Parts: sequence; C-alpha cells; structure tokens
Amino acid sequence: MARQEAVHAECLCALVRAVSLVRLEGADEAVRVAFPGFGTTVDDGGFLREIGDAGDEAGLATLAFIEEYPMPRRPSMTLGGHLRALWAIFDVGRVLSEEDAPGLFDRCLLGLIFSLDRYDTGSWSRHDLDEGWNGERLADRETHREHILGLETIHGMSGRKALRDTARRWEGYEADLRGRFVASAQRFGFGLRNPRVR
Repeated sequence: MARQEAVHAECLCALVRAVSLVRLEGADEAVRVAFPGFGTTVDDGGFLREIGDAGDEAGLATLAFIEEYPMPRRPSMTLGGHLRALWAIFDVGRVLSEEDAPGLFDRCLLGLIFSLDRYDTGSWSRHDLDEGWNGERLADRETHREHILGLETIHGMSGRKALRDTARRWEGYEADLRGRFVASAQRFGFGLRNPRVR
C-alpha cells in the first residue's frame, strides 16, 4: 500500500516553502486544494481519524489523528506519519493563514499527546498502533530516530512538555545497546509472524 498521507504531507510542506521562499505562482492555490484532505475523515476519503470523546480536552469537538494508511475499518495510527502531518498543518496555518489549520493542529496535537504513551514499550518506540498485526510492530532504528526528531520539532512548535520528555526518554532507549538489540530481535520476530508487512 502506498504511503499516501506521508507523500501528501511532504508535498504540502514543499508547496508552502514554494509560496514563502520563491513565491512560485499557483503554489498557494495547490496547497488550498490539497489541504482539506487532512480535515476530511477517513470514512469520507480523507486522512483524519477522530479519537476520544467530545469535550474531553479544552472543549474541542474531538481529538484527532492523521492516518498515514487511511483504512476505514483498521486504524493504523502510524506515529511518523502523524508527526509529518502536524508539521505540514502548522506550516499551512503559519504561512498561508488557512483559517482551519490552527484548530486542526490543536486537535491533532492533543490526539498525539493522548495516544503517546501507547507508542512507548519501555525500551523502544512502536511504529504504529495497528491491531491487525500479529504482535506489536516496533520502529526500526531510523524510524525511532525520526520519532525523536519529530517530537522535538512539534515540541518547538507547541511548547508541550510531554513531547520533549518523551523524546528525551526515547533518546535514552536509543543509547542503550541492550535495548537496541532487544528491539531488533523483536522486529525480526514480527517480520516472521507478518510476512506481508507493507
């Protein structure tokens, strides 16, 4: 399955830079055409998965998570994809003043914070929360590092201490030779149990 949202988020970030840095004609309109996919639910063909109950956090309608692999009946909640999407949403709001972007960013930020502990195994980070796998899918070392950098980046955007604290804890996991070995062994076992990992 193609990494639809990941490409979508990266394209949005590139287009925003085309608007802000080189004033590329038509880039702002391309962003405005592409951006609504983030605010459209997976059931309606978009990337947005609503989580939690109405009014749980700051009176928001729901918390939200951006899906990298948008499948209506199988939430995957891939962490790296959500972090890239947050960055793209932040950029769209900052550079183009898209009126829906700040609210969506807040909902997705709270969705991240609400879900974050579920990605922490106590010795490594999980790639996703997909319950359709046979076992937990851990991040490979490169993706684990991307998670750390993504959390640090979103902390810089939001000031949310939980993100920085988690990034620092995961840096400790990365520095632990035994933890890296155990995570590698678990990923190998996961691959044997799930030969069709996308």
